[in-house]
Amino acid sequence: MDAECFWRHSKYYVQLLIFFLALSFEFAESFDYKNNQMAPIILVPGVAGTKIEAKYHTTGHPRGCDEDSDWELIWINLKAAAGGLPLRCWVYRYRLFYDRAAHRCRNQAGVETRVVGRFGSLKPVDYLSKDPFSRIGTNYFNDMSDALKDSGYSTDINLKAAGYDGRYAPIQQKEFGYFDRFTELVEKVATDSKRKVSIVSHSMGGLVAAYFLGLKSQEWKDKYIHNFVAVSTPWLGSVFALESYILGTNYGVPTFKKSLMKELVRTFQSVAFLLPAEEAFGETVLVDWTLKNKKYTAKDYKQLFTDLQYEDGYLIREDVRSFFPVDIDKLGVKVVCIYSNLNKIETLQRYEIADDILNPKSVKSHFVEGDGTVTLNSLQHCDKFKNVTVKVFQGYDHLKIIFKDDVIDFIQSVTVNAQSL
Repeated sequence: MDAECFWRHSKYYVQLLIFFLALSFEFAESFDYKNNQMAPIILVPGVAGTKIEAKYHTTGHPRGCDEDSDWELIWINLKAAAGGLPLRCWVYRYRLFYDRAAHRCRNQAGVETRVVGRFGSLKPVDYLSKDPFSRIGTNYFNDMSDALKDSGYSTDINLKAAGYDGRYAPIQQKEFGYFDRFTELVEKVATDSKRKVSIVSHSMGGLVAAYFLGLKSQEWKDKYIHNFVAVSTPWLGSVFALESYILGTNYGVPTFKKSLMKELVRTFQSVAFLLPAEEAFGETVLVDWTLKNKKYTAKDYKQLFTDLQYEDGYLIREDVRSFFPVDIDKLGVKVVCIYSNLNKIETLQRYEIADDILNPKSVKSHFVEGDGTVTLNSLQHCDKFKNVTVKVFQGYDHLKIIFKDDVIDFIQSVTVNAQSL
């Protein structure tokens, strides 16, 4: 098309563009809490999605570390990102210790921890940094909460969060009184809003919420719960959890030395909780250790942890494994299951160790389809649930899915027409 012809027809192109823009606005979803009778929402974060504070008085700390501190942010601790001594001090304070006699995990001696803020507040889960100048890269539920506020939700009445210390599995969360506070929060939000509540979770938060629902009577759930919206839940665990024991995970922070992080994260009860479920993964090889001429499945955790020289890992797994597979008969509510397929072979399925595990170059990763963190077979397990609606998105990874407008719109769409209390 020559220039003269283009300009002659340009007004028609402009009109066509305006027409399609009008259509896009016409069909863009908008929601109103009052008019759409939307359910009040309680957000349940994933394993690393809650800000944690600590204060400490320690005596056995590494040389050069402070001995005392009043309450300060320990997750995420941006000072540790400097690496070196600050990282070693942080690892020392934040790690857990396993009591074999009690079958429970505990803090480092002299360290106290707590979730930031009042239970129910969104402050612990919106961003993982307190400092406004360092919030870039630490956004978590903020995009979703902003969208909900635009739809008329209020953090004073009908938009809350149930944050928790992500180092612990649900079994110890129960002992800490977390589920009692969760119950009180649901009842208060429902009573104040005069509507049934939607529980909206991300990642391990879905397992925490499922555990919670399993504790409640059907009468209670019928009275207070509109539905349970689970996003990116590893229903059968995740092979990615093995990274904490084999290589160590640096959470994408280059200055977090993986070998040092392994000493920290492998102590977390939640990591053992998130291991691939023994019954579901069956004979699937998760680790192929060439030097030892051994192949390990989920049924071989005892031998794997023995060979990794971390037998506490197996003992902790035994403490928490009874939750799997999720008892679908105990949920007792409408379930909306949301997940994404990256459409790329980038989700960890198996490790191949050539020789020395202490040499990262000898460890090779093999991948399958999933969301980059959880394999499809684990994400799709909710297809088997009773009274379930499944929504699959394409191309979003495990974390970024909760930032996406179309995902947030869909979540809002399933909270409409909530029954009055």
